[in-house]
Amino acid sequence: MDPSRGGRVLADLVGGLIALIVVYGVGQVALPSGDRCHGTSITVWSSTEPGKARADTTAELGVLQRAAEEYGCVEVVPKSSGFAQQEIADALNHDNNSRLPDVWLPTHSFWNELLNEHDGRYDDSLGSVTTSRMRLYVKSGTPLATSLGSASSVGWKALAERARAGELDLVKENALNSTSGAMTTILAFEAAAGGGSGISADDVRAGKLDTYAAPLERSVASYPGEIVEFLSSFQPPVDTATLPTAMIVEEAVYKGFPHLAQHYRGVDLAGPDPTLDHPFLIRPGLDDRRKRLATALHRTLVSDGWQKQFDRAGFDPTGTEHPLTARDGKVVAAVLERWRETLRKRISLAITIDQSGSTEPHKAEITEAISVALDSLTETDRVAFYGFPAGRGAVFGPLSAPGFSDPKKLAVPEVANLGGSSPVIQAVRETADLVRDEVGVNADNPRKQAVIVITDGEQAGAGTAEEQRSAAESIRRYRANGVQVFFVLVGDKPLCTVDRVYSTVASDCRRPGNRPAQIGHDERHWVYCVTERPDCPTPLESQKGKSDEEHIRAIVQQIFDQLGGAPL
Repeated sequence: MDPSRGGRVLADLVGGLIALIVVYGVGQVALPSGDRCHGTSITVWSSTEPGKARADTTAELGVLQRAAEEYGCVEVVPKSSGFAQQEIADALNHDNNSRLPDVWLPTHSFWNELLNEHDGRYDDSLGSVTTSRMRLYVKSGTPLATSLGSASSVGWKALAERARAGELDLVKENALNSTSGAMTTILAFEAAAGGGSGISADDVRAGKLDTYAAPLERSVASYPGEIVEFLSSFQPPVDTATLPTAMIVEEAVYKGFPHLAQHYRGVDLAGPDPTLDHPFLIRPGLDDRRKRLATALHRTLVSDGWQKQFDRAGFDPTGTEHPLTARDGKVVAAVLERWRETLRKRISLAITIDQSGSTEPHKAEITEAISVALDSLTETDRVAFYGFPAGRGAVFGPLSAPGFSDPKKLAVPEVANLGGSSPVIQAVRETADLVRDEVGVNADNPRKQAVIVITDGEQAGAGTAEEQRSAAESIRRYRANGVQVFFVLVGDKPLCTVDRVYSTVASDCRRPGNRPAQIGHDERHWVYCVTERPDCPTPLESQKGKSDEEHIRAIVQQIFDQLGGAPL
């Protein structure tokens, strides 16, 4: 399945979902008289409490599953949002409605994205139907596992402090918009506040709790379903060296990869379960009998009796060190407001180095400047750094340990010098794939997405002129879709790559310094030169009379300023 197409098709379903959402009811429910099942049955996908609502009947049933047992004709299937979205998109892609659930309980944050995309509003209520559970999974044999000893739980505040100290390499499921992974931020705020320790909404707005939340957000899988893809890549035999130190994921996600159990042990997050209430969506086109059964189930779930059980499952403060504050309280409202504000500051960043003789002398300097820039980001800024080339030109991958766990610790890979023939355009295209939103128009990923290309600018890539033209057009499309592409140019070779991306006039690359007659004004914001040269589109005043190292520092600062972050 093409994930981009599937994501778009899923987004097209928004209107239908919104039109058919069941209006929340209150009070006790009168179960349908006569045939409680209306002569039919329904399948419910629950992305809300998958860890508790396991199909394993030997395990304790979740609240939703127990409520469904009142009917005997409602099958509850626990399914993480990441899996559910992929399967729904795939079914719609192939016009196979038989694979769709009759009812889906998605996470509240995913529902909010649908609302926001459809009519620009958010549902600020946290009171709908049911709850979700996430857990911490610790890699065996790591210092973290040793320090935890045989402990069966860890508090959220302690977890945030460990992350802040750099002891955790966290992976969360889609922390931005579609699963309860987004609640990690809110729970970190709440845990730090102690659930009633006097922290006010103004304190939250002032950022006084950010020091706890930020470390839990800094090394995050950033787009829908990424964590599923990430874990799917670790098929037996597993290269344990590539596994993160710890994961915070929905329990059902972990259970979907049973071979990981030999490498990780589960640790409960002390205090109330990471919870968030969720909507109840009925599939468009259900026949009348199934629709009546689905409506009756919803009335059951929102009745006083079952709502109290849901609350006890996720919000009972008894005996907890850091109970949550009231769901409708001012602190929670401020936390949500602050969380959305921090999303606007996110940066997804990838960097590629053209493996040529011209760039070789500058690798260490550029790496150092970028490291300093990342290190100087404020606690409320977030950077997901996807890394330098893993080797040989346009072959890329995330940084090896500790890279993804700590985006401030960068290392230049040892790669062969391929001379001046590395395919820069291909490099940009493949690097942009690491950070672009899978929907393609940044519709459900509020990160700022950027690629920095360090190159001598000479080669636009192998292939025919038509292939090179097509490659350059692809970079323009990335830029149009919100991926900011910066060039940092070294040496004094002709700037053919840049010309083909930013100019509509053909470039003559036979003579150093040669430029086309027309350069778009926009180019001056995206292209920087390490060495002073008359044809550089963006000579910085701070570069004049300075060393190459100082030039690089000024360039990196300018780029990060444009991304909205990092004073140097």
